[in-house]
Parts: sequence; structure tokens; C-alpha cells
Amino acid sequence: MGRRTWPRTAFSAFIVAVMTWVSPAAEPFDSGRIPFTVRFGGEEIFHRTMAVFVLPEEVIDMGVVEDSGAAFTAYAEAGHLSDAGPNRWTWTAPAESGPTVLSVCSEPEGEAAVLRAFVLMPLNEVKRGSINGYEIGKYPRKRHRGLAIYDPPAGLVEVTPEMLSVPVSPHFRLGQFLSRQDGGPPQYLALRMPFLTKLELILERINDRGIRCDTLTILSGYRTPHYNGKSGGGTYSRHCWGDAADVIVDASPQDGVMDDLNKDGRVTPKDAEFLYDLIDALMGEPGMEPYAGGLERYRKTRTHGPYVHVDARGHRARW
Repeated sequence: MGRRTWPRTAFSAFIVAVMTWVSPAAEPFDSGRIPFTVRFGGEEIFHRTMAVFVLPEEVIDMGVVEDSGAAFTAYAEAGHLSDAGPNRWTWTAPAESGPTVLSVCSEPEGEAAVLRAFVLMPLNEVKRGSINGYEIGKYPRKRHRGLAIYDPPAGLVEVTPEMLSVPVSPHFRLGQFLSRQDGGPPQYLALRMPFLTKLELILERINDRGIRCDTLTILSGYRTPHYNGKSGGGTYSRHCWGDAADVIVDASPQDGVMDDLNKDGRVTPKDAEFLYDLIDALMGEPGMEPYAGGLERYRKTRTHGPYVHVDARGHRARW
């Protein structure tokens, strides 16, 4: 039997099809950034979706930072929104705890910043260390080193099962940050917006380094003081304030442990060092001062592989 030959164009099409099937092209990483900045209270938002946290009936000033002459419109799903000048507004949060949505849109119908607002359950609703049967414990009365950032959080997010998949930033969901303790529903957590922004910036830098990853895997996010104490955590662990997480890059393969980030063919503490060095360098760049915080890498133990702790306590800390 003679050898069959394919026309060059057909053979080229076949090769392209096989290569596409074997190694499909990954979608480019989308940082989720928008071309303008929204100030919400004292925080700045430059991602297309971001969680914000308010107390019932709290009054918040918000507006677009840039003065480019462009017009913007704000919308509120609940509460009361009023104009306070060009591209500036005042929003009064609803009286009831729960999630709602604000948005700031460039005109005519351009890009939008979606602010997923969580009206908090005030911390004074915690009675005898619990709320609705969910153990919270007690926050320390004394500030650590006299720093205001160690004041007890003003309130907690009440989390019902249907809220677990709610986006709190372009690449993170509310359920990723829940304490691992038993109890609920509902469950409760603290979370701070600057920390979410910091995680997004870290994820963006990871992808800039050629490591395709759609989110960071959070091994431990928020911890109630009750759970933190039972787990042997320190009294002033930033996990209890909602701006700390133990994280790994677990994208290829997704197997519950850190990826081989330094490409030496093994998962070792050097991969945690790789992630540590990447974050440390990023936080040393101009403009990163609002996201300063703690950073440390941890070795593999019997219960977990290597990982990195990162937080946004407001000042540099290494240990």
C-alpha cells in the first residue's frame, strides 16, 4: 500500500488542531483593574469589584479621585445616596445588617466599579462571647503596642450559605476567608478591604512572573478569637482582625499543596521562599505603603505543606 500524503494546508490545519487539543491556550490573566479610582471613606478602590464594610446607618463620603473632566454616575441598591458635588456622593447605609451593592459608572455607560457593601453586625451584638450560637470569643481590650489597628473590629459580616460565592474582589470569594471552626449557619467573620487589595496585587504580580493562577488558595483566613485561642494562635494574631491569611499557589496541579514555583521539579520550602521574595519585593515598591504588613514563610509539617503568611497590619513585620 502506497504512503498517503496530505495537502500541505490540510496537514497544517491538523497539526494546529492537535496542538490546541493537547495544550489549549489559557485565557490571559485579567487583573480586574479599572482606569479610575473610587474613594470610599478613607480607602481607595481601583478594581472593578471590591467589598466594603460599614455599620448600620453609617454615613460614607465617596467619589472619583481623578479630576479628568469625565462624568460619573453612582447607584445604590439600598440605603440613601445623595449628590455632594461633581463625581462625589454621600451614602447612608441601610439600618439592617446584610449585603447590598453600590456602583460608580463612567458616562456614557463606560466601565463601572461595583462596591459590594456588607452592612456589619455590630460587635456589641456579641453576648457572652457568641452571637446566634456561633462562638466569637473576646477581643483584647488593650491595644498591642498602643496601635489603633488592634482596636476590636467595629462589627462582623454575617455569612449565610448563599453568600459563600459572593465576590469580594475580582479573584476572591467571601467563603474563602471563613474561619474553619464548627458552628452555624450563620457564620461570622471580619474582613478588611486593604487586605483584599493587597491579595489582588500579589496575584497580579504572580501572573506577571509567568505563573498562571486565578486565585490564591487560603489555608487559614479569618479566625475568631475563640478558634484562634484553641488553635494556639497569639492573642494579637491579625487573623482575628480579618487582614491576614496563610496562602499557597495551588493552580497546576490543584492538589492542595504549593506548586513548584521555582521549577526545580520538587515542592520544597524553596517554593515558599520564592513566593515570600516575590511579595517582599512587591511591597517594597513605591505606592505600596497602604498595604504594608507582616510576611513569613513556613516549612512543611505533618499537617500541611510549605506556605506563606501575609497580612496588612499597616506596618512592616517579619519574623
